[in-house]
Amino acid sequence: MVVFFAMIGWGLLTAADHPALGLAMLFGIGFGLLIERAQICFTSAFRDMWITGRTVMAKAIIFGMAASAIGIFSYVQLGMAPKIMWAGPNAAIGGLLFGFGIVLAGGCETGWMYRAVEGQVHYWWVGLGNVIGSTLLAWCWDDIAAPLATHWQKVNLLNAFGPFGGLLATYLLLLIALLLVIAWERHFFPPPGGGPDREGERMKNIIPDYRLDMVGEPCPYPAVATLEAMPSLQKGEILEVVSDCPQSINNIPLDARNHGYTVLDIQQDGPTIRYLIQK
Repeated sequence: MVVFFAMIGWGLLTAADHPALGLAMLFGIGFGLLIERAQICFTSAFRDMWITGRTVMAKAIIFGMAASAIGIFSYVQLGMAPKIMWAGPNAAIGGLLFGFGIVLAGGCETGWMYRAVEGQVHYWWVGLGNVIGSTLLAWCWDDIAAPLATHWQKVNLLNAFGPFGGLLATYLLLLIALLLVIAWERHFFPPPGGGPDREGERMKNIIPDYRLDMVGEPCPYPAVATLEAMPSLQKGEILEVVSDCPQSINNIPLDARNHGYTVLDIQQDGPTIRYLIQK
């Protein structure tokens, strides 16, 4: 807390002489606090859909992009020049490298930063690799920029479809993405009969045979304790695990499935996550 308030004081002092730099520092502090407490990570949002069926973060990111789209649109209409990048091989190659990289690393540009500061040593090496990769790209950019990026056309939806047509196209694509996420969630947790609403109520009313309350326990102990508790279950018995450890959203469901258990449901209420695991 001392370091946190010292950084805020530093930002305020800097803002007095250099407003732009000071505000940027304060914004960085607020953004860092937000993504750490909310565990915002594009990687985990996409990965969790396939591993655990959890779509909360993916939906939140889509709604966040929808909110930012109208804000950026407003600034562009007021005269601010939009920053449009090239639609060339750079986008496909960069997307593939980033896609494979974030899966292997287990984190994205924002995710590795706050996880490294949390003390997860693995992400120290991820951060080092990130810096090395960015440095190498800057070093060879002049040689590869033309064929991969700068000689290709920049696509601006506002110019292609008109101001409101471009905004509508953006929201249409976001809506399609949201519908696909919802469809996958229902596919991952299919209702046994009666529809999604009845299934959700049924899960809430399940009385587990055992309950493991790990709220407040430091990571990764909740995942370790769950792994130790699962072998005591008899066939058909249900274990309820409650945890506020952000790592558990990946570890607990994955460990359960790898050991032959069924993850009946995952529910999140703020930082608290509830798992229902059945043998």
